[in-house]
Amino acid sequence: RCRVRVGRAVTEHGLAQMVAGWVEVFTPVVTARWDETIWPDTVVLDSTWFSGNLPGGGRGRIFYVLVAYGYDAGRRNGRVLSLWPVTRGNGATWRSLMASKSGQPHLLVSDKDTSLQAAVPQAWPATVWRLCRWHLRKNLGEELRAAGIDLSPGHPVTSRAAHAFDDLANWRDFRRAVSRRGTSGLRAWVADQDPYLVAEFAAGPLAPLLTAGAADVVLRQVR
Repeated sequence: RCRVRVGRAVTEHGLAQMVAGWVEVFTPVVTARWDETIWPDTVVLDSTWFSGNLPGGGRGRIFYVLVAYGYDAGRRNGRVLSLWPVTRGNGATWRSLMASKSGQPHLLVSDKDTSLQAAVPQAWPATVWRLCRWHLRKNLGEELRAAGIDLSPGHPVTSRAAHAFDDLANWRDFRRAVSRRGTSGLRAWVADQDPYLVAEFAAGPLAPLLTAGAADVVLRQVR
């Protein structure tokens, strides 16, 4: 409006630039009243990345979006806490996200992101970390297909896979079936998950919210 009043033209491109700049500057002011400042009881963390042209030629990952999804104690309805765009998906950026609110959640659920796992004890030392059940089941399904194992319920491996992550007894039953009838690749995958799952089951009752599915839905919308 000021540019028009003094007789300076406003092109479509210039207007778009002004709008983009306004949104970038004032969004934190407008949304501040709704921003949550304390981490809730349960937090789910996940991420996605985007590729593009890199400086100097070639294509690669140019930025990441980290998402934090939260649940209050005893509640099954969650909400998005943060969508965090960063140029690198590493421990430093995860720690920045974790430090963006006060307190620590009681429970953190995520996939097997090694940089995220390394950041948890540094940023949230009192938080219990658990692997996402949805990711575990998805990865197991991929391993079964890669092994060429019959996915019908009657197969000794797949019949036990359905309940493999329910408790320690079912996991051990599945592990035995894989050792007898699984391929070398599937046995290696089970051996890789075994230390974590045995320790998790031994730690006591599992929380009801052990999936990153809601966060994954949010990231699909971002993509």
